[in-house]
This record gives sequence, C-alpha cells and structure tokens, in this order.
Amino acid sequence: MNKDSLINKISSLYLHFPYCIHLCNYCDFYKNKLEDENQIKQFEELLTLQWHEHKRLLSNHKMSFGGLETLYFGGGTPSLWSLSGIDFIKKKLFKDISLANDYEFTLEVDPGTITEKELNKWLELGVNRFSVGVQAYNNKMLEVLDRRHRLNEIESCLKMLQSYDLNFSVDLLIGAPKSSDRNIVTELSSLDDLGASHFSVYILNARANYPLKKYLATDEKIQSEYLSVANFLKSKGYEHYEVSNFAKNQKYSKHNLRYWKYNSVSAVGPNATGLFAFKDRALRFQWKSLSAGYKTEEILGESLLIEKLYMNLRYHGGHKPSELFSDTSAFEQLFNKWKNAGYLSDKAHMGHIILSSEGYLMCDSLMDDIFKEVEF
Repeated sequence: MNKDSLINKISSLYLHFPYCIHLCNYCDFYKNKLEDENQIKQFEELLTLQWHEHKRLLSNHKMSFGGLETLYFGGGTPSLWSLSGIDFIKKKLFKDISLANDYEFTLEVDPGTITEKELNKWLELGVNRFSVGVQAYNNKMLEVLDRRHRLNEIESCLKMLQSYDLNFSVDLLIGAPKSSDRNIVTELSSLDDLGASHFSVYILNARANYPLKKYLATDEKIQSEYLSVANFLKSKGYEHYEVSNFAKNQKYSKHNLRYWKYNSVSAVGPNATGLFAFKDRALRFQWKSLSAGYKTEEILGESLLIEKLYMNLRYHGGHKPSELFSDTSAFEQLFNKWKNAGYLSDKAHMGHIILSSEGYLMCDSLMDDIFKEVEF
C-alpha cells in the first residue's frame, strides 16, 4: 500500500480570478486591470488548460477530489467574472467536482462590483459565504488606501447581504499611511451594525516601491490599533481565533482553517498556490501566470516541522509540543516565560500552547524564542 494512500482525497479548493477594475497601489497579489471582455475569454481558456493539467497532477500524486467541504473563489475581484463566470464554473468545473453536505463556498466581493441579480445567480450556484474587501469605513482612509469604492457603496453592498441574511466577512487594513487620526473602533462599530459575522483585519504590508511608504504607521501605532481591534471585537462577542481573524457564533472561515491546520488545499488559476499534505512530507505547487505550467516544492524534515509549528501558533487550535517534538522540556520553560508576559490564552496549559491577542501580535518574536531554545 502506498504510504500516502490513506490521505488521497482533496476536500478544499481555491480558485484565483486575476482581474480588478482598479489596481490599488499597496496590493501585491497577482492581478491585472480588467479593461475588455477578451481578457475574460483568455482567462477562461487558461483556466481550462490548468484544470486539465491539475487533474493530471492529482492523478500523479494518487490524489482525487472528494466532496468539497470548502471552495474559495478569490482574486483579484472574482465578483467581476459575473454571469459568464457562473456559467463557466457550472459547465467546466462542476462536472468534475461536487459539494459536500455541509460545505462552505466563499466568494470575494468588492463593494460596487455585484448587483442583486448577480448575487442571486451566485447563490443559485451554491455560494453561501461572502468576503467583502472593505479595507476602511472612512472616505478619507479609502482615498489614502487608493481604494475605488466609497462609504455609500460599502453600505449598499453590506445592506444587500444583510437583507438576505447571508454569512459575510469584512476585510479591513490597519497600519495604513497617514492614519494618525483614524478611529478604527468607530469603523468597526458601524460595520458590526451592518451584520458582519466575521472580520479579517490585516496589517498593511506594502510592497518595496509603495509610494506612501514613508507615511506608514509606526510600530507603536500598529500595536495600539491591533489591540484596540481585538479588545473591541471581543467585547462584541467575536472570538479572536487567528492572528488576523475574528468570528461571531463560531462562523470561522472553514477554508482558511485548512491552511492553519496544515491540511491539503488544492488550487487552480494564475499564480495560485496549493498544498498536498501527507503524513511526513508536503508538496507545494504554484501555477504560472500565463500558462498551464507550475512549479513544485517538496517540504520535508525540519522545514515541514517549522511550517506546521508556525501554523499551529497562528490560530486557536494552538500547539501541542508532544505532537511534533520528542523532548518538550524547552517548551515548558517558554510556556512560563510567555504566560508571565501575557502572551497565552486562559485556555493554555503546559501541554497545549494557545496564544492570547497579545501573543498573536508577537507571533514572529515567539518563533524566534523557539529557534533559540528548541532542538529541531
């Protein structure tokens, strides 16, 4: 029996749509400006080629699709694919995949890029969760962040989703340039009133040639904003369940939990990255931007251990040292150090390290502690 034969079903898939109406100046995701319909046709042709090559990739590694428990359609701005995209997915992709009974199908949406008619078509396709790229709930900050939409479009989009009683998440950026007078709690309060069940709050990590780099927030401002976000959302009933993510009523992002748990997640689309996770190794693959080719990276030994450890620390499932290390004595010392510093959750104990909001903020530094004290 092949050593990987018991882990051969893929139940999570990411699809990447590489177009936006406007290219925000801070964003480093792979995308292009959508200017005409020929780009969509070219994308569909490329995705068809990649899909066929993906089936060969699965077969070569003795993998196959089971019922999809999570399907995530990201970008770019995939809501721009609209009705033609829905038809393409039905005809080209859904003939090879099916959705499990208790599935999560997420669509990324930017305010102003989806009509009610299109929303209903996405719902008919099976989408049951929306991730809305708000980034700021303040017109001045939206302009600073080079976002195309404004408050009225945010309100219209979120109120439409709320009127359908849909499960939706809101993305926000903190650490933005020229944000000294920004009140992030006021923004969160308004967005909470509009019915969000989940927030993803990311620290702006601008590319090297970002034009406003000299105006980025200081480390002290970022720390203050981050903890203000965490404390406010927790007071409103949201669980801080991952470094950048907060959920009400356990409405976690099931798809993203697959990454944090280091589970297999397949992927298709220009520049998209997938992972096949086996018992003692992993294979990461990334598609090329303009062809059906891809590059692969095998992850073994210490590299695999470090990746699993880092992912464990990032979410509320935490890290159990005995599952990855035979000698856990160094973690016992680190546990006491981190507990005294306030970096551990009240649920943590010596055999199960779970970080607090303060600990999530210091996650990279805690990894440095581990590298200094733990024998890999």
